[in-house]
Formats: sequence, structure tokens, C-alpha cells
Amino acid sequence: TQSTWGILRRSWWWKMDSARVLGILQQHLTPAGFDLCAAFDVNDYNDHVHQAHRLPNHNIDHAMGVVIGSTRSLWEPFCDFVVNNPGLLEVKDPLDRYSEKMVHMALNNPLLLPFGGNVTVRFDWESMASGRFCHMQSAAHFAGVAHYDRDVCWCVHPTYGVWCSFRAVAVFNIPVQRALILPPVPSLLTQIEKRNITDLTNRASREDWMNPTTMIEIRDQCGVGKEYRYTEEQIEYHYHRQYQDVLRRVIARKRSEQKAAEID
Repeated sequence: TQSTWGILRRSWWWKMDSARVLGILQQHLTPAGFDLCAAFDVNDYNDHVHQAHRLPNHNIDHAMGVVIGSTRSLWEPFCDFVVNNPGLLEVKDPLDRYSEKMVHMALNNPLLLPFGGNVTVRFDWESMASGRFCHMQSAAHFAGVAHYDRDVCWCVHPTYGVWCSFRAVAVFNIPVQRALILPPVPSLLTQIEKRNITDLTNRASREDWMNPTTMIEIRDQCGVGKEYRYTEEQIEYHYHRQYQDVLRRVIARKRSEQKAAEID
């Protein structure tokens, strides 16, 4: 009954704090390739973005937001999922669908049932016109995961540089513990890197962001994280946007690797 459910939600073993929520999400998302998962204060984010981009706070002051991102570690779990779910080849952007599924699976974890669905989720592909846009770079900035450099409008991670992507934000109806929020990341780009990135970004804009060579060259300007550059398969997928062709080759590669392992 509703009263029984209410009692359960109020009992000590249902009580959830933000540290436990973050731990549950990290435990489930990291194996799926989402190795960047950090908390932020929704107030911090809302105070610094355009009003149209603000996140709902569930009427809770200092509500907990979690930004979910990935590095090149995402590629192999994603590829394994495609091998087992070849129907993804038929959708417009298989990685978007994979990201959506993994995030919702994590949020539907039974340990998070006390929230009763009171979680707001935003994905990076949701446009301003949709009314659901979230400025992912700002969320990452206020989570202390990366530095959002307003001079060039790029996010730089202290380890991975620009070879990372922030794919989703979830807002919970609980206050965030300030101790969970990482210290701010300082600016990591040199003036020369900023100038080069600005010039290349302007060129990419003139090209309507359709030239993969320019887009890759932008990322290659950042000295931080060069060793974490995406694999050639990932680069072809993300920047040449030959989704189906790349994934067909991935499936063939994975099946070949499986056969070789069985022979060994």
C-alpha cells in the first residue's frame, strides 16, 4: 500500500545520501565505459548558465547533479554491446542509443528505488530547441572534472585533455554533499594552444563542422592527454560519421577475435 511504501522510504535502510548515490552510479557505469562520473551542485550550475539552460532542482536547495562522461575507454564496451545487439546498426546514431540505455539501466538500479523516479536526465544530443538542453561542459566544470575554457569554448580534463566527452547529466532530489565535489580544475591551455584552437574552431564553423580533418586537428592542439587520443576506429566513427560501416568492421573484428580465442 501507499502507506507501507511511505514507511519503507522513511526507514533507515532506505535513506540515501549523495555519496552512496554517486558510488552506485560509478559502480554500474564504469564497466559500460562511462569512466567519468562526478557530482556537482545544481545551484552552482544554474547560477552561471543562461536561464533557458538551467536544470530543475526538484525544489531542493543545492540539489545533487551528476555529470556522466567517457574517454576512449568507452569504445570496447560499446563495441561488445553492438556485437550482441546488431540491431543497433539500423538506428541513426548507435552510440547515442547505447549511452541512453546504459544511463537508464544505472538509474533503474533497485538500490535507487527510494527516488521513485524523481530523477531528471539530460543527454548531450538534446538541442536548445527541445527545451531540454544542458550545457554539459559547464556541468563538468562545476563538478571539478574538467576546466571549461570560455576563451575557446572547449573543456579540458587534467588527465585526458580534450579526448573525453560529457554525455549526460542526472539531477536527484537530494542535496549534494560539498565534500563530494572535486576542486576546480585550473586553466590547462597555453596561449599558443588557445590561439591555434580558436583559429581552427573558426575554420570548422565556416565548414559547418563537416570537415573531420579540422575537427581532429582542433583536439590535437591540446598538449594535455595526447596519450589518450581516441583509437583510429573511434576517430572514424565520431568524426567521419560512417557509423554503420565502422560498426560492421567492428563486428567482423570482434568475431575474428572470438574465434582466435576459442582456437587458443
